[in-house]
Amino acid sequence: MYCLPVLALGLSVGPTLASPLARSAHAPLAVTEVERPLILGRGWLELDLGAEVKSTTGYWGAEGEKVTFVDENGEGGRWLYTTERLGVRYGLTRHAEVYAEIPVHYVRWTSLDIDYRAPGLAGPRVGGKVEWFRKHAPTVSIVTDAYVRLPVGTESAGSTVGWPNAVSGLPLTTGTMETGIDLAGKQQFGPLALTASVGYVHRFSSVALYRIEVQGENMADRFKPGDEVRLALEPVVQLGPLALSARFLYVQRAVAAVGASSAGLVPDHDLKPIGDSDGWSLEVTPGLTVNVSRGLDLQAALGIPVRGEDVVFFPFEELTPTRGLTWAGGVEVRY
Repeated sequence: MYCLPVLALGLSVGPTLASPLARSAHAPLAVTEVERPLILGRGWLELDLGAEVKSTTGYWGAEGEKVTFVDENGEGGRWLYTTERLGVRYGLTRHAEVYAEIPVHYVRWTSLDIDYRAPGLAGPRVGGKVEWFRKHAPTVSIVTDAYVRLPVGTESAGSTVGWPNAVSGLPLTTGTMETGIDLAGKQQFGPLALTASVGYVHRFSSVALYRIEVQGENMADRFKPGDEVRLALEPVVQLGPLALSARFLYVQRAVAAVGASSAGLVPDHDLKPIGDSDGWSLEVTPGLTVNVSRGLDLQAALGIPVRGEDVVFFPFEELTPTRGLTWAGGVEVRY
């Protein structure tokens, strides 16, 4: 329902963008997705409202096999994981932009004797893109994308004794900071386009107080999530105002580590690797974008997991996602 005011705003923006004054104040931006570069362009401001929903009864086993949730009573469980986000992009120059994203979560775990629901903060991201090369007709765009994800999370989740009444919140994020960098390129072939990217995510360590309450540890530990290498490939075909896409995402995850903080400049020097915390995953996300105008896009997508790894850190979906379809939708408004 919150999208309706934004839709109305986006529809009202269209005529304004068509005026001579608006054109002179903004860098050129194609109407169709297939012709757009990977950078927003000077003078454009974009607001992105979106949501993702996953409802699943299973996860991935140690060898990538499909496993069903079973509680201590032998009954199955269901995990609902949603993400709601607000994103902002602004074109600083013709070949550079800055952006920020604020996500929040709402989760629910249900089984025979438990029905637990909780909202949760997620780590906001701030970053920027620089375009190193661009060509028109057909479009060629090569960019570098770098970001920082700030540490946000539930530090003190409550006691495992008396679950779920004694739990004040689930630690849905690790509470550690991360940085990422991607190199991406896009090549247009008439009504077709292909975007490919390679990226690296480095996760820093931090003291994780929630390990006491969630995992029954005797002391607060320093936790270092595993770094990631990400490879993505996304073909797009333009059919009038409709852009059909399919994103293939491969993630190689390094081992995580945990232990006591070290003295000196490197506090995670003495951390011990966590067995079976590494692995790889593959997800395919078909999507549909409706290019209403330069000022308005409507989006829908479906994340389909092809292969994953053991959910060592449940409920940390950002580290080891559960097995299930992810339905997504959003609206982008530009001015």
